[in-house]
Amino acid sequence: MALKIYNNLFTGPFKIDEYIYKKNKRDTIIIFVEKMGKDYAPEFYCNKVILGTQKDINFKDYLKENTTNTLNINTYIYIREYAERNSDEMKKTFNKINNNLMKEKLIRMEY
Repeated sequence: MALKIYNNLFTGPFKIDEYIYKKNKRDTIIIFVEKMGKDYAPEFYCNKVILGTQKDINFKDYLKENTTNTLNINTYIYIREYAERNSDEMKKTFNKINNNLMKEKLIRMEY
């Protein structure tokens, strides 16, 4: 299933304890999305965003090292990959999501 945020389509869901970002992947925005609401009418909210780096990231270990609060069991990873030529677009999208998360704490995703 794919979800959109600011008209950018993210692919997922990937389980946090199973997903490993490999350094040889394309430039990537990685978001943490929490499923809320009833099963028959779920809503999805982005609650954290990071950029893929030049090193492997095991998210199970990453969260232990980089967050003080625990994530809800209904939180999953979604990704958006960018071609090298679109790195400026990726940085703009990342900054927009990150800045709005600082203000609002959660950003509602669209189907």
